[in-house]
Amino acid sequence: MSSYARRVLLKGNVEKIDVDRASIDKIYHELLKEGTNLNQLMYFVNAQGLPAYNEKAVFRTLEKVYQVGRKLDCFIDELEKRYFVGGDVK
Repeated sequence: MSSYARRVLLKGNVEKIDVDRASIDKIYHELLKEGTNLNQLMYFVNAQGLPAYNEKAVFRTLEKVYQVGRKLDCFIDELEKRYFVGGDVK
């Protein structure tokens, strides 16, 4: 978004970015949920110590966090493809 803001300031006009708000809300909710899961996992590991953790549960949680991060990355890539063509605001 900073590159978008920079281009808008340099060009002097604001282009409307049309995004699917439901997609943003869904990704936000998933990030919030997985962040909570990750915090709970780290709390457990810190409270119980490393020998008490379930390795499969840790990797499942980390995989979910990674997948949500990939969704966010793909969403941002799609916005960049749609609005930033050849370094200019579309």
